[in-house]
Amino acid sequence: MSLKAVMSPDAFGDGTGNNSKALTGLAAIVSTTATCGGLAPATFAWWKGNVTSSVGSFAANGINNMRIAFNNVTFGNDKPDFLVTDQTTFQYYEAALQPAERFVNTKAADAGFQTLTFKGVPLFFDRDCTAGYMYFLNSKYLKFVVHRDADFATGPFITPENQDASTAQILFQGNLTTNNRRMNAVLQGITA
Repeated sequence: MSLKAVMSPDAFGDGTGNNSKALTGLAAIVSTTATCGGLAPATFAWWKGNVTSSVGSFAANGINNMRIAFNNVTFGNDKPDFLVTDQTTFQYYEAALQPAERFVNTKAADAGFQTLTFKGVPLFFDRDCTAGYMYFLNSKYLKFVVHRDADFATGPFITPENQDASTAQILFQGNLTTNNRRMNAVLQGITA
């Protein structure tokens, strides 16, 4: 659980945390400025994520911005296959869908949706996602690479001389990678 508590926020970060030992996260991969894979987008313009900054009010223009971001990273059948956002933005989207909700059970009215999708693609929320961000991700171009000898490998247990306890190191070496940044998008600065 402790490792999960470290890795989950890293997945949304830029890789600079913990003296740059943190995972390279979505903030670095879906970016127009961050160097990723040794390639700087300022030098290699084709190596940029699709970023829409300062979206503003979701109620006013959220669905339209989602449509534009989704379409910008869709090429034929190659499109995002999952969307992830923070809980508040997820709730903005659910609220936007509420007027289209229909009750079919005549014995009980059950408000709300169990799952949300956009253009048939599932939308999830993660409590570690940066507030006001919504990512449009294509898993075909994202890979979590792990060193085969350091995939949560447990070292030998050591018992200190002056304690009734044993400790062991758990080693992990890996990173989130991409081979096509432009196939992923992010909306930033989403408000109510």
